[in-house]
Amino acid sequence: MKTTIEIRDDLYRDVKAEAARRGRTVREVTEELYEGWLGRRARPAGEGGRVSEEAIQKWIAEMNALADLVARHDERPGESIVEELRRDRDARG
Repeated sequence: MKTTIEIRDDLYRDVKAEAARRGRTVREVTEELYEGWLGRRARPAGEGGRVSEEAIQKWIAEMNALADLVARHDERPGESIVEELRRDRDARG
């Protein structure tokens, strides 16, 4: 299904750039975020491979944390979301 959503230009540019760095599309990232937000299982990656329940739960937790980080970003102007994501990633080790 095609849909149109409006988001801030700076946020979209940052998401698009980070997705490209990871070899992903904005569509893939968006679908993953929606699936995680709905608490659904992630689709198996690759050639019909299966993903463990533990890996799925970890992924959902990471996507929820990412969504929370993006939401909190709006409250702290001045730093790009990419910079904030990198700092968060580095803090996690």
